[in-house]
Amino acid sequence: MRSVTNKLLGIFLIFCFVFVLFILPFILKNTFIRSGSFRPFFALSFWSFVVVCLLLGWIGSLPVMSPYILIGQFLTVMYFVILLVVFPLNNFFEKLVYDVYVWRGSKYFGVEDGIRVSLSRKVGFTRWDLFIR
Repeated sequence: MRSVTNKLLGIFLIFCFVFVLFILPFILKNTFIRSGSFRPFFALSFWSFVVVCLLLGWIGSLPVMSPYILIGQFLTVMYFVILLVVFPLNNFFEKLVYDVYVWRGSKYFGVEDGIRVSLSRKVGFTRWDLFIR
């Protein structure tokens, strides 16, 4: 926060840093798959967020000089962009891909009812029928 020249803006940014972390679960509550190991784009955005946080901590320990101020301001903007833009867009596109390829895949690929029909023909009534209906 030493790269912010206005004190009131610095206090506001500190409040925003913490507030964004509190509202993040409410922004990302529509995920079907909770594990990050099955969501490669989420893993990429998560690790970029970790790198930005580590770099912000490193920049905060350096003296207030010309290149470090600009790097700190850029990393602060990237912190908010990742949390408020990249994570929700990632959530939206993963939900879209999940809807297209799992639930509505029968419309796009010419299968009658997708997974339900193929499983019910092989073994009759299955536990998949309970989840899909």
